[in-house]
Amino acid sequence: MVAGGSIRGAALGSQTAATALAVLIALAAADCIAFAIWPQSATVEPVVLVATGGILAVVAGVTLWALPRLNPWFLDVWVAALTLVLALGTFAAKSAAGQLGTAMGLCLLATFCGYFLPSRHLLPQVGAMVILYATVVAASPLLGSPVYAATVAVTIIALAWMAWRVSAMLAAAAVRDPLTGVLNRRGLTEAATLMHSLTLRVDRRTSVIAIDLNDFKGYNDRHGHAAGDTLLTDLVNAWSQTLRSTDIIARTGGDEFVLVLSDTDAAAAHSLLARLHEVSRSQWSAGVVEWNRGEALVDVLRRADQALYLAKTHRR
Repeated sequence: MVAGGSIRGAALGSQTAATALAVLIALAAADCIAFAIWPQSATVEPVVLVATGGILAVVAGVTLWALPRLNPWFLDVWVAALTLVLALGTFAAKSAAGQLGTAMGLCLLATFCGYFLPSRHLLPQVGAMVILYATVVAASPLLGSPVYAATVAVTIIALAWMAWRVSAMLAAAAVRDPLTGVLNRRGLTEAATLMHSLTLRVDRRTSVIAIDLNDFKGYNDRHGHAAGDTLLTDLVNAWSQTLRSTDIIARTGGDEFVLVLSDTDAAAAHSLLARLHEVSRSQWSAGVVEWNRGEALVDVLRRADQALYLAKTHRR
């Protein structure tokens, strides 16, 4: 059972991504100026470092202003350009410290990519970083041992992967209910809207069911909240074994759930409800409506709630 599909929050916001990348570039500019003021090697040329720092500061400003106003794919172009610049900086470095310094920049850029770029874009970007760095270090062997370059490559990959995992977990937490693991209201909005649009393309019907447990508050008062939580999770597990992989289930309140069924009319939805009652160890009421063409999700949910209210009134 897919409880609403696999939604990864790709929308972290172009402004947030631009700000994060601009901050990283600005930090690199500050590092260049700091090393110009306090040289760590006799090979350091302060004028070059100051000029580099100034250019990076301008690039940071352009990044902050331009990226949110450009197409999303331009972020990949921007990252690729920064990777190339860092590789050229590695090649132009006149000391092992310089090559390791640019490696730090690649590590930070890889972390940014892992957090902000879509999964399908992450591997090419990180692969390019590793290949370019290894190639440049091999052509200009200031580090002395290939172990250092290998360590940098492993660090780039590890940081990108960890950032990607954190991003995926945060995105999942944003759209899923922590108790039952099904979608929350936000996740329902994203998944149901997508499902309905796809269903309409093949001229099929979508049904929406609003469900509310009967006397759930009384159950909690009699048995405790831990027992109530167990009841909810058992109920979701039982429903999940009956619903199809394409159906959506979401928890929208304490004891309130919404089911969205693709390629299902109202009659079929009522038949499904009968099967769900058979596998449930708790009592609940439901309201069934069909999702009309051109109707917003909030409107169909309102109609489903009205149908649910009538069902509970009839039960009483």
